[in-house]
Amino acid sequence: FRSTEITAAIEDVAYSYKVTASDEEGDALTFAATTLPTWLKFFEPDTIRGTPNNDDVGDTLVVLTASDGIATVTQSFALTVENTNDAPSPFDLLAPGNKAIISDDNIEFIWRPSNDIDDDILNYTFYIEGTNSFFSDTIDVADTEELIYYSIPVQELIDIS
Repeated sequence: FRSTEITAAIEDVAYSYKVTASDEEGDALTFAATTLPTWLKFFEPDTIRGTPNNDDVGDTLVVLTASDGIATVTQSFALTVENTNDAPSPFDLLAPGNKAIISDDNIEFIWRPSNDIDDDILNYTFYIEGTNSFFSDTIDVADTEELIYYSIPVQELIDIS
């Protein structure tokens, strides 16, 4: 093999590696991929390419061959897919609807939480329309489909006027 393998890929970014090799007798070579991760495909005559996603982050083995019909040589390497930060899914605010519910000097919220595939801690910010106020808090919730019930003390609202 004359080509130097490309051993790094980035999640959600196209990866491509064109294989080159030469034969001492000048015979034509045929390339093949004997071991590839599922996100990579071999395109004849000499290229592997694909786009890894979040599930592909980490190390994987790639094995390529070059053959002149008599002898076969192998190029093996570890390909590392680096993670990128993925945006969390939107959260689904269930209450209050169009009007804040204030009870006992608290505003009550109910929502279905966001899902963050990277397991980052999410920060939720609530803007209270018509009051020029907002409230921000980091709420550490495990990946769950459970509803979140949260009460904000009115005195903790931050005036942004």
